[in-house]
Amino acid sequence: MSLDCYLAVLFAERKFSQNWKSRLEKEIYPCLMLSLNMGGQNHGSVLVDRRTVGVGVGLLLAGCLTADDESESAGGGNGDDDPAFVQDAEPDGSIRVSDQRGSGGEISIERVEANVDYRIVVEYENGRVESSTIPAGETHSPTIELETTVGTSQTISVSLVSAEGEEIASTEFRYELAPRGPALTSSAAHELLSDRTGLLGPWPMFVDWNGQPTVESNDAAYQVEFAWIHEHWEDVPIIGDNEAATEEHLAWANAAFLQALYTSQYEVGRTTVRTHQMLGRDSVGDLVLEPSGTVVISGSSAASVNWNNLVDNGEFPEGLRQVADEYDFTYHEPLD
Repeated sequence: MSLDCYLAVLFAERKFSQNWKSRLEKEIYPCLMLSLNMGGQNHGSVLVDRRTVGVGVGLLLAGCLTADDESESAGGGNGDDDPAFVQDAEPDGSIRVSDQRGSGGEISIERVEANVDYRIVVEYENGRVESSTIPAGETHSPTIELETTVGTSQTISVSLVSAEGEEIASTEFRYELAPRGPALTSSAAHELLSDRTGLLGPWPMFVDWNGQPTVESNDAAYQVEFAWIHEHWEDVPIIGDNEAATEEHLAWANAAFLQALYTSQYEVGRTTVRTHQMLGRDSVGDLVLEPSGTVVISGSSAASVNWNNLVDNGEFPEGLRQVADEYDFTYHEPLD
C-alpha cells in the first residue's frame, strides 16, 4: 500500500484514536524519514515522494489538531460522536397572528412553532386560555376557542410558554368585536324602516326620510341612527277620524320604526330616532324643517320591551317615554 493511502486511512481514523501523538512518533515519523532519504525512489512496493508525504502528514496533523481542539472545547471526550458534545438548545419560537374581527368566541393564529415542547397562552381583558402541550418542531395554525367570550373590542396577547413555564415568544393583535348574525347595512336598515311607512298609509303625517340611516358596528351590536320628516298636523285630520294628528301619533310612529329594527334578524343595540317637522315651503318652494324630537334607546332597554305589544296596545306617548333612555318632543307652528 502506498504511503499516501496509508496516511489517508490514518486521517479517516484520527477522531477515534486517543493516542494519535504516539502513532505519529512510532509509525508516521519513520516513514517520513525514509521518504526524505529515498528522494522519491521506488522502494519495494512503497512509492513515496516528498509531495505525497507532505500533503498526507499535513492533513493528518491538521485533522489531529482539529480533533484535539474540539475535544478540549467540549470538555474532553473522544470526538463529536461523544455524548459530551451534545448541547441543549436555547428555547426559541415564533408566532404570527393578524388583527381580526369576530363575534368573540374564538381567535385564529396563522402560525406557531418552537424548538421545545410548548403551550399557547391567550390573555384578554376578561379571560385567559392555555392550550395543551405541542411537541417541539411542529408548526401549527390553530383556532383557539375562548372559554369566556370577548366582551369588547380590545388588544389580545398571545405567547408561547415552555414546559418549564418560560416565555419563548409573545405578540399582540387587535380584536374587533362584531355583532353575531348577518351584517346590517345602511340600505338594509332603510328597507326595514320603509316597510313601516305602510302602517302610516292613511296618515299624511309621514313626508320623507331625512337622509339614509347611519349604521355602525359597536362591539356586539349595531348602532343605528335615522331621521324622518313629518307633516304639521293641526290641519291634518286622521282619515276615518275627526281628530287631528297629535304627539300620540308621532310617538306611535317612532315605536313602529323601532319595532322593525328590534324584531329583525339583526343584532341592533343603541338606536337614535330624530324627527323633523315640515313647517311649509319657502318662497322658492323648498321645504322648511325644524327639529321636533329625539328618541334614544339602548340595546339593553330595547331587549326588555315587547315591541309587538307596545305598538298594538301601548299608551302613547307615555308608553314610548317609559322604555326610551331619552325622549323629547317639540311642536312648531306652521308657516302662514
